[in-house]
Amino acid sequence: MLHVTVSPAPGPRLAVLHACELVGDRVNLSGSGFAPDAPFDLAIDGVDFGQSLTARTGDFFTAVLPGGLPAGVAQSADTATATDGSVTASAQFTVTRPTGALFTAGAGSSPRRRVTFEAWDFAPSGPEVRLYLHYLAPSGRAAATVALGESRGQCGALIAPGRPLFPFRPTSGTWTLLIDTVAGPTDRPPGRVARLRVSVG
Repeated sequence: MLHVTVSPAPGPRLAVLHACELVGDRVNLSGSGFAPDAPFDLAIDGVDFGQSLTARTGDFFTAVLPGGLPAGVAQSADTATATDGSVTASAQFTVTRPTGALFTAGAGSSPRRRVTFEAWDFAPSGPEVRLYLHYLAPSGRAAATVALGESRGQCGALIAPGRPLFPFRPTSGTWTLLIDTVAGPTDRPPGRVARLRVSVG
């Protein structure tokens, strides 16, 4: 007796062209495995973005413009969902502000107070990266370098809590705190860089 194995039809799939997008840019989405020549509905985080039609192959390609980011929010992880009424597929993406960093005010005014450093948009298209914090004195001289940790998520974000703003006693003047992916200080670091200015009285 001849036994024939039939593979099940592939299920619906929704994919994003870039899992990390700058705020204000369109997100490109492609779908497959949906009903052919049928209307499909697209939503992002439950917000309806309207209907369109699939191709005769059951595929589609569309671009949508998500909403902006609230004040004080550097990144937002979002979920896109497509359905033709019978099948549904979802995909995740992240909207980010351009590369930057900040630190919380912390308690007190001492340069040694403990703060939380935040950085974002350091690995928008690759694996996690390790971030370093370089302390440049008012003279421009590199005074110290500390490792902040590894970025996380689709856009390379990092939160490093409970760290001293300065791991040493700084001299008076305006210091530059430079965050990048280079273990040693350099005047021209490759890749993405965030700079913070701190005045020490």
